[in-house]
Amino acid sequence: SISKQLVGSVRETAVKPTLNGAAMSQKPTDGSSMSVKVGSSTYTVTYTGGEMVVSGPEQQRLIASLTENAGSPTTYTVSLSAPGGVMSGRSIEVLDDTDAAEFGLASTDIGAMALLQGTAFELIDGASYSFDVLVGEDTLTPNTVTVTVSNSSGTYDITKTNDATDELKFVSSTSTLENSLSIVTTGTVLLSLTAENSHGGLKVVASDDAANLGMQAADLDFEVNETGFRAISTGNDPANVSLEIDDLPGQVLSMSGLPDEDFIILLEDSGAKRLASSYDMPSEEVNLARDELKEFRVKVVDANLGKIELFDHLTGDSIATRYSSGVTEFEVDNFRFELTGFGDDGDYFDVSLNRSSAGDGRNMEAMIDLATRTPSRPSFQDDFRAIALAVGSQLESARLIEKSATSLRDAAVATEDELSGVNLDEEAGKLLEQQQAYKAAAQILNSAREMFDTLVNIM
Repeated sequence: SISKQLVGSVRETAVKPTLNGAAMSQKPTDGSSMSVKVGSSTYTVTYTGGEMVVSGPEQQRLIASLTENAGSPTTYTVSLSAPGGVMSGRSIEVLDDTDAAEFGLASTDIGAMALLQGTAFELIDGASYSFDVLVGEDTLTPNTVTVTVSNSSGTYDITKTNDATDELKFVSSTSTLENSLSIVTTGTVLLSLTAENSHGGLKVVASDDAANLGMQAADLDFEVNETGFRAISTGNDPANVSLEIDDLPGQVLSMSGLPDEDFIILLEDSGAKRLASSYDMPSEEVNLARDELKEFRVKVVDANLGKIELFDHLTGDSIATRYSSGVTEFEVDNFRFELTGFGDDGDYFDVSLNRSSAGDGRNMEAMIDLATRTPSRPSFQDDFRAIALAVGSQLESARLIEKSATSLRDAAVATEDELSGVNLDEEAGKLLEQQQAYKAAAQILNSAREMFDTLVNIM
């Protein structure tokens, strides 16, 4: 309840968004649903049993209703609103467009309107303030419209610039949509901005002028849950939140995710003061995990005052605040930071783990881990065997191809010699055959001569 009251009191001054669907000829189909974003939290809107049901992180944070409009034929309109306010100054955004047409809130539904309503304000005579509104802030090309409100003798003139297509409209006291307004009053004024949902979401850019005109916004949002609340940064910088609690006798306030520097509690006013507190020391494993993952940002918050803060980069928690006169020191998690000199507003240094792994053994450890087989990765030995098998198979295949090519070459050479030239070996063989035949014939003639001579001698 404490968390809800704290966040509720902060949201009271914030912009209050409403999203009205286009008129429909019938009610949504039973069981149809869609997702929407309120601030930084996601909610689901479902039409079931004739009722609009909202589910999400916070009860009663988003109100959904289905209205039957008067006239013929009968039409129905779905309305979503966050009456508690949204710190980021954003309109309600439709995330899931699947069933959005069932609620008249599809991006193509003509007549669906996004609305941002501020809180009542009053300007002194002659005062004039301007602030920016992003139309289509959830698109790639948002249009920045500048709204100006000035008071001249009780006449409030409300105008806009940089809106050539008149996407942004002002809601008058009679609920008509105007491109400019002139209000005569001696009291307060309430500013309401609207645009067709087909143009995209609306967002009030946080500024002091916007706050002076009742359009309070910041680069953060709150989300309340069962265990407490958390601040969510919607910009590039960590959320810087300061809270003051009054009149909580007998109440228990629990806080987690606190920075490591001393937590200071001040008891003000007179009278007896009693305060009891306790804290839990995290386990050694938790501390080791924090030391391993912790990253810091040192930022110049106010250069004129020399205000410098140390943030936990992951959670956005402010760990320490210093006021520098030229030298600033921080000590946290066994690290010591020393800054010399002066900076400008917004200057910062990010201190993070050495992701490049230079100078330590993480690369070598990662290489050693490659020697171990895992379900998703083989080991070095597996890779070597696979490579050796592949190379051996390729080598043996190359050898067989070489032998086949050599045989084909020899056959081709033999065929060529047979058809186009003389084979010396073959001719030499033929000459030897003829020589042997000649010798045999000579031997026969010699034997015949000897026989003839013998016969002559006998006679």
